Amino acid sequence: MKRSVRILAAVTAVILALSAFLITGASAAEYRLADVDMNGQINAEDARLALRVAAKLDTVSALQMKIADIDGDTNVNATDARAILRFAAKLDDAPETFISEEGATDEPTSEPTSEPTSATEPTSEPTSATEPTGEPTSATEPTSRPDVPEYDIGVDASLAKIEKPKVFYIKARLSEEGGIPVEVASDGRSTYMHTVGDIAGTGKAVDIGVINKSGILQSGNGLYLINYEKSKYLYMPESIIRLAGMDPAEFSGSLSTEQIDLPKITNVSELKPITNEDGTVTVRLHDSQSVYTDYTFASAGETVPVKVTHYVGEKVVSTVIVEGYTEDANTVKSYFAAPKGFTEVKLSLLSMDEMMQFMDELGMA
Repeated sequence: MKRSVRILAAVTAVILALSAFLITGASAAEYRLADVDMNGQINAEDARLALRVAAKLDTVSALQMKIADIDGDTNVNATDARAILRFAAKLDDAPETFISEEGATDEPTSEPTSEPTSATEPTSEPTSATEPTGEPTSATEPTSRPDVPEYDIGVDASLAKIEKPKVFYIKARLSEEGGIPVEVASDGRSTYMHTVGDIAGTGKAVDIGVINKSGILQSGNGLYLINYEKSKYLYMPESIIRLAGMDPAEFSGSLSTEQIDLPKITNVSELKPITNEDGTVTVRLHDSQSVYTDYTFASAGETVPVKVTHYVGEKVVSTVIVEGYTEDANTVKSYFAAPKGFTEVKLSLLSMDEMMQFMDELGMA
């Protein structure tokens, strides 16, 4: 999932950037192993740069790749960044190894790429944010548009009267049976997301939650990263995020709910609805000649769909199965707090190993 990987990389970058304010850099010779920015010192900035390279958010020269490759496996990853940070904090002795320019090319090696994608979906009625939803199973979903000749054209999407509430909670699955679960809550300022999936492309599904709490004069504002499987969470106050040179709004953008795309349609009866065999009602809207969206409602009087299917031509490109929805403000608010009974991973240099282990468990190693 692009957003989740971006969030994890940004969280780790905050941890490393914060460390730079607290660590006195060690003097070092030019091109010393771990001196990734080649400024003669090994400090948290070197670890941060190594992590950004590992997450494909930055490019560096071939020589810098060699300097950042602490374990010598020809790859730069979170393990290397962690080792560099330990050198900077003087928790481990930095190696007396120096890298020459011989054999290194000037071509950048790690090209930034767009972040991995993956979508998700929840289970039924709104549940407590502390309940993991379990591992996703393989999904079975239609691959072509249903053949309904009298309904094939649909109506222009601009004719639909659409509302997108600011306060809502959605529980859904982003495919047919057994798809990836997702929970999302928002009050227009704070946002909560809970999903299960292989967010870092490691082949392992992770049960992860993210809260970005924001509001005027509210206590507890900041970012909460939650590992439901391990019953742990990391909290970063908004002030710390800003101190590390990052904008908390970046995390809100990363938690955009556009993939779920669940508008309220208030004029269903005017949009050529058809009644399905199971009693549900479907409206087909088209944005262009070949791009269609089917909104299926539990009954003709409903405004929130229970299923949304997107097509390009005859091909299904995404399906959202809605299993829970509410606009109750108190229910939504309940998702913007750390899970009860979970262990907090402290944001401090004294617990750096614990912080990095937490990130490793979420697939950043």
